[in-house]
Amino acid sequence: MILGISTASAFEVSPANPTVGDTITISGTSSADSVKANVEFTKTVPVKGGEYKYRINDVEIPKGSNTFMVKAEGVEDLNVRVKILFWITKSAEYVSSSGVARVSQSNVPSGTYDIQIDGPAATGTSSVDLTITASQNIDVENGVFKGEYNTISIPPGQFKVTVAGETKTITLRSPGSSSGGSGSSGGGGGSTPDSSDNNVDVEELSTKRVFSNTPVEFRFSNPEVPIKSINLTSAITVMNVPVRIEVLKDTSVMVKKEPNGNVYKHINIWVGNAGFAIPENIKSAKVIFQVENNWIEDNNIEPKSVVLMHYEEDADQWTRLPTDMISKNDQYTLYQANVTHFSPFAIAGEAKQTTNTDNQTDSNQTNTTAENGQQDSSETPANSRQGLNAEWILIGGVVAGLVAMTAWKMKKNRQ
Repeated sequence: MILGISTASAFEVSPANPTVGDTITISGTSSADSVKANVEFTKTVPVKGGEYKYRINDVEIPKGSNTFMVKAEGVEDLNVRVKILFWITKSAEYVSSSGVARVSQSNVPSGTYDIQIDGPAATGTSSVDLTITASQNIDVENGVFKGEYNTISIPPGQFKVTVAGETKTITLRSPGSSSGGSGSSGGGGGSTPDSSDNNVDVEELSTKRVFSNTPVEFRFSNPEVPIKSINLTSAITVMNVPVRIEVLKDTSVMVKKEPNGNVYKHINIWVGNAGFAIPENIKSAKVIFQVENNWIEDNNIEPKSVVLMHYEEDADQWTRLPTDMISKNDQYTLYQANVTHFSPFAIAGEAKQTTNTDNQTDSNQTNTTAENGQQDSSETPANSRQGLNAEWILIGGVVAGLVAMTAWKMKKNRQ
């Protein structure tokens, strides 16, 4: 979308150095009734099994005239799926011989949407470039225009803002990037170190308005993300709190050693903008996560030993967080952990102890039975002897009585 509105003067974007989740303001002057502003960014998506997929949650579409466009390079087809009450799919009408496809939609009803962009990649392609452009008309009042755009759906890096043919390139910082730490003493919704080190396998973002002392649930639906929800109670009110989940390919570059146990996934959880996720602001937080039953069985893991671990940067150690197993289905086991700090994390479990408990039990039972058998065999003869002795005493008594009676009768007859 190329803009050629000559009636607009130079414009400004503030803040000049925004962080993911910040709402930017686009302002300037114009003699027209309205001006059109474009916000554009490019995301490189890896190809897996010949398919590419990119998910954006909680995309806010403002009121008024707008256009949403996606261009994909290196593809065989392009699908843009939008969830309103149910998923609605719009596919590319044409794909060029060079593998470029486009989907655009004008006058999208205002609201917050989940958007998924996917399709088959071109043969031999390892990654796909997706360029996403959101365009909206901004009304001019008394020669001045001012529009807003929430950056929650834009990944960290550079994006472009274009008004009347003039383009400004803005660098969008990862939440928490200015803190320079792992997030154990601060918050954040994305991890620049792991992203720049190409250590992020998949990520998902959710944003909510947070009110003080009111529980808020952030949900995550990507099946490749083991974190399913985060239940957060804040001590302060913040209009937009981004929560970003990064599933890592390997241990985070921000930690110095591996956690103990068998690791299921390494994860970064970034909450809020810099300075938000500190103990003073977080009254309580619970992380709900799931683990594949196949992983538990294949690695001989004791299900109740699965735990969420947090890396403490200051102490350079991994801490096991209070974790409970809450449910299980055919595919996953669901767990809940209480947290006070965010990023980095690891989901780990302990292998079952290999013992001969069953054999020992059988052996003990056999020995017990044998001992009982020996005791019975030793007691039975004793009881039998006691019975025989009593019988012989009785017989002896009868015989003695008969002898005595016979002797008495013989003596009486002689008299």
